[in-house]
Amino acid sequence: WVKTILCSPSASTEMVQFIAREWKWLKRQLLTETSGSRALEFIREVVLTHMDCQSLNILKDTSSHLPGRIRLIDFEYAGWNHRAADIANTFCEHCEMNNICADFEREFPSETIQNNFLKAYLERCQPDLLNEDGVFETLRQEIGRFTLLSHLGWAAWSVVMENEGATTIDFDYHAYGEHRLDGYKWGKSRFFAATCCKQ
Repeated sequence: WVKTILCSPSASTEMVQFIAREWKWLKRQLLTETSGSRALEFIREVVLTHMDCQSLNILKDTSSHLPGRIRLIDFEYAGWNHRAADIANTFCEHCEMNNICADFEREFPSETIQNNFLKAYLERCQPDLLNEDGVFETLRQEIGRFTLLSHLGWAAWSVVMENEGATTIDFDYHAYGEHRLDGYKWGKSRFFAATCCKQ
């Protein structure tokens, strides 16, 4: 999406230029090698991801033979990505993104909620990691860094949709993009505070 918007009529706008600058910075940050614990290797693994796990894409089965079962729908943006990117996007969607009124500071999952999610996740696919010291802290930190990828990616998507004149639904793509950039700035100050101060 970033390459697409740089070749679009809106390429010179302040919003697109900000996205391009930050994309370049973020790529360097996320690709920087850090000490490789097993937890870090696990969360950075490239896997099949949904990348749009938000409330409108989760259906609860109300039939009597499968009570409480949930179904994930809308795989339009699914693809290969870092596991951290998908979980980070899910945590971002924990905020009120659908109505463009998220309060990131208040609504982003607490450590307790994140730990509960990660414990259930690990129990299903990598239970041996639960025995490692500091596993939740390592996973939360890396997922936090990837929240910026979510916000920046969806901001770029909103520019693409606005340029394409997507009119099948009544949605303010520009306001959504600006809101995602607000989330990006919030996440950068929270998860990259030390790095941002050095710039």
